[in-house]
Amino acid sequence: MKKMRMFLAVMLALILSVGMMVSAIAAEERITFPNQEEAAKFLRHNTNNWRMIVNDNGTVTAVRITANSVQPTQQETSQTGFPDGSFEEYAEEIILLVNIEREKAGLSPLTVNPLLMEAAGIRAGELSRLYSHTRPDEQKWSTVFPEVGYKHNGAAENIARRAKTPQQQVNSWMNSEGHRKNILGSYTEIGVAVNESGVVQLFANPK
Repeated sequence: MKKMRMFLAVMLALILSVGMMVSAIAAEERITFPNQEEAAKFLRHNTNNWRMIVNDNGTVTAVRITANSVQPTQQETSQTGFPDGSFEEYAEEIILLVNIEREKAGLSPLTVNPLLMEAAGIRAGELSRLYSHTRPDEQKWSTVFPEVGYKHNGAAENIARRAKTPQQQVNSWMNSEGHRKNILGSYTEIGVAVNESGVVQLFANPK
């Protein structure tokens, strides 16, 4: 009889635990948009607590965690403070938010260029050695372009230590005259990279 009572107590605890998990999952809202343009329109009017995830098929999923949901544990949250600890997702959201700011200003969205992404990755890796627009070998930041085979007619670079969230980071740049000028500049392509040392944006017009 004692063993039976213990068994029932354990089962009851498991049932209650599962119930709590279901309740937490139900508190997560998801909306999927066919492309970044549609997601940008939504985010312009719904910025609070929404996190954008760019999917492999080009669609964008907006995720919002309500106050009743289970918050990420310390192990589940990276040094960025970004759920799942994905630097790639952080970079993708930076690009989305930049294009939202450009849309607000009546400008065309920037297109992601793989070579600019590669160049931004190189520059982000260099920030751990020297946090500057000057490279560790004392060359100008723009010398990264020939290394990846990218030819351009004008380019700019934004760097930052990295804010806790992409939205906070873009807000910080938009409140800085020089960084804002680059974000809203007459460029057509962008590359972004994020790591433990910071975040790098490269803007350019291809030649």
